[in-house]
Amino acid sequence: MTYLELCQKFRRSVGIAGSGPTSVTGQTGVYELVVDWIADADQMIQEMWVDWAFLWATKTFTTTSGDNEYTLGDLSLSTGSAALSEWDPSSFVVDPTGSWGLLNLIEYRDYRLNQKLGTVPTGKPNSVVIRPDSSIILYPTPDAAYTITADYQKRPTRMSANSDVSPIPSQFHDVIIYRAKMMYGEYEEAPEVYQSAQVDFQAMMRVLEAHSLPQMHFQNRSDTSAYDLTVRVE
Repeated sequence: MTYLELCQKFRRSVGIAGSGPTSVTGQTGVYELVVDWIADADQMIQEMWVDWAFLWATKTFTTTSGDNEYTLGDLSLSTGSAALSEWDPSSFVVDPTGSWGLLNLIEYRDYRLNQKLGTVPTGKPNSVVIRPDSSIILYPTPDAAYTITADYQKRPTRMSANSDVSPIPSQFHDVIIYRAKMMYGEYEEAPEVYQSAQVDFQAMMRVLEAHSLPQMHFQNRSDTSAYDLTVRVE
């Protein structure tokens, strides 16, 4: 569902009079609250876990000879729907379609005290440094154009336009409505609405987490034998 469709479904589910909203912008009164509740609920759910599968992405970029430092701005990862939350340090690969190699991770403090000092060698990168601000440094300094790939988690985004769609998988979009109904119940001082919505929200969150969090897939399966990792000594 789009942002606007979520707002309209929410309005119907709680029985607010009218046929709107017809847009998520320019609203006043109760419809302004509706569009805010839906956007807030979606953002809250995205922010609950940093490692949601639906916020996973891969970045591919080409190095510049003589340049070993790349900011998030350089990599187009500082703003927008692709903005980075955190890197997967174990996923950096150089020349992935050729004579590929994994880049070793050098802790920033070690780099600052060792590799950064003196003359920095040039060549094909074999290591990566992730700075505290998530910009990266390649070591040695690239002596040519190399392709680098790495996995990362995207930053949660807030819906703002009618046609915006939450990154939460579409089959679970009702979880956004349930969370918004909890806000509605608080606002209206209606504990029965809040409690009913909370039950629905928690139930769907468990299913969403089983679907979209690492090592949680067994939670919504009746047969978990495939996930039995017990070590048996013969």
